[in-house]
This record gives sequence, structure tokens and C-alpha cells, in this order.
Amino acid sequence: MRRLVDPEWSRYINWRLGRDGRIAIGLFLLAAAVAGGYFGSQALAAPDPTGAQTYVRITITVPKTVRIREKGRVIVKRVPVVTRIYAKPVTVGEMRAFGP
Repeated sequence: MRRLVDPEWSRYINWRLGRDGRIAIGLFLLAAAVAGGYFGSQALAAPDPTGAQTYVRITITVPKTVRIREKGRVIVKRVPVVTRIYAKPVTVGEMRAFGP
């Protein structure tokens, strides 16, 4: 960290790289900034930051019929099973006609 603020170190790096090296590093940093800005604007312009649409989790308890063998007999039991449905939220428009 000390080298970043040391003027002697900066002079040495400038001398070591030369003019062409400084231009190459400047172009690389400019290209990195342009690419970062492009990808940042694409991420902000998307409707959802993850790229996928948001889904709403709906939990429903559904009875399931299960056949069980007890004491030599087959018994049908209804067992509650929790199912999860991931539904995409959709706005439903309703049209009504008024008149005679």
C-alpha cells in the first residue's frame, strides 16, 4: 500500500513501462470500464435482476389415497400431502359489457 503513494515508485514504473506500456494499460482500463458499464446497464435494464421471472410459491394440502395391508386386508387411507406449486403472477383483465 505504501508503494501506491510513493512518488519514486510511480516514476520507476513509468520509466519501466515506457510510453507504449502506459498507452496499452490506459486502453485496457478504458475497455474494462466500457465493458463493465455495458454489462451493468444490461443488468439494470432487465425486468428482473436474475434474468428469470419471479414466481409465487403456493402451498396446497391434497388428500392422497394410499393402499395399506393390515392384518391380511387391504385398507385405503387418505393421507394429506403438501404440494408446492410455483406459479407465475399474471394480471388478469376483466371485461364487462354494460348495456341493454
